[in-house]
Amino acid sequence: MEKVNMTFSKPFYFDNFGLHKLVWSTVHTAFCITLILLSLAGQKLTCEEIPPIVLSRKTFTIYNAHVSFKNSRMSSFRDLADDELAFKAIGIISGDRIVLKAGVIPESLPFADTDFFWHGEQESFGQTAEFTLVRVGPFVQKLKIDGRPALTIPFQSVGVDGLSENMWCVLHPVSCSQVFLTSQDAGDWVAVNHNELGQDTHNGRADAARHAYWNVRMVAEGLSSDAIIGATMAHEVMNIHDQDEPSNEAAMDMLNNAAGLQIGLGLGVGTSVEQSAAAVISALEIGRLIILDNIDNTAGSSLIMPSNK
Repeated sequence: MEKVNMTFSKPFYFDNFGLHKLVWSTVHTAFCITLILLSLAGQKLTCEEIPPIVLSRKTFTIYNAHVSFKNSRMSSFRDLADDELAFKAIGIISGDRIVLKAGVIPESLPFADTDFFWHGEQESFGQTAEFTLVRVGPFVQKLKIDGRPALTIPFQSVGVDGLSENMWCVLHPVSCSQVFLTSQDAGDWVAVNHNELGQDTHNGRADAARHAYWNVRMVAEGLSSDAIIGATMAHEVMNIHDQDEPSNEAAMDMLNNAAGLQIGLGLGVGTSVEQSAAAVISALEIGRLIILDNIDNTAGSSLIMPSNK
C-alpha cells in the first residue's frame, strides 16, 4: 500500500495565541479525519503531528509580538501587555519624546527591520520608532509585522504650558485666594472620606477624586472657566518644572481637572458641598475619572486607566 504525505501549499498567519490555538486544533483534527478516511480506502497512513505553522512569508512559525515604551521623562522602558491595552493608555504631555521598541517571541525568527511597520502618529520601518509628540488628545500608534496587524498602542496626551502658579497668582490675586481655599477644602474632604474614596491619596482613586472635587468647588464658588483652567494649568506647570513631576501623573491630574470642571459646570454656581461630593463619587464609580495602574509609578512608567478598573 502507498503511503500518502499531505502538506500545506500556503502559509498561515496568526497574530495572537488564542486564535492560532483554535485554528491549529481545527486543522489538526481535519487532517487526522482525512487520514482515517483515506485509510478506509486502503491507504497505509499514520496521523503524525503536523509541523508547526509559522508566521512568516518564507517559513512557517508562530510568534507573539511585544512592545515597550519610554518617554523623555522616564528613566527606563516599560513592557506593554497586549491584554491591558484594551482599557489602559500611555499618559503623556505634549512635547514628550516617545520611543517604542517592538520585538517577537521567539527572538530567533528571521524578521528584518523592514518587516516592522509603524503607522498612526508617525510612519516608519524598523523595530524602534521615535517621535516628538506635538498634539493634545487621544491617539494611537499601530504596529504591523510582516504585513499583518500586530498591536495598537493607545496614548492620551495633554498640553501643559503657560505661567507657573506663583506668576499666575501675582496676576490674579483675588482668584488665587479662592483657588487656594477650594484646594484646601478638597484635601480636607479626601482626608475625611478616604475610606470610601480609597487610601491611595497619590495616583489612585482618592487623588483623582480630590482633583475633580477641587474643580467642582471652584465652579460652585463662582470662578470662571478661564480662571479655573488657568489656575489648574499653572499648578501643573509648577509641578513639572519645579518638582519634576512625571508625564503620566501630569496627564492624570489634568484629565481629572477637566472632568471635574465639566461636572461642576453641569451642577452650576452655588452647588452644595453634599451635591458636589455625590457627583464626584458617582464619576469615580463609573470610571469617568482617571488613575494610574500602579500608584507607585516606578520610573514614571505607569499607564492611565479609568477609575473603576
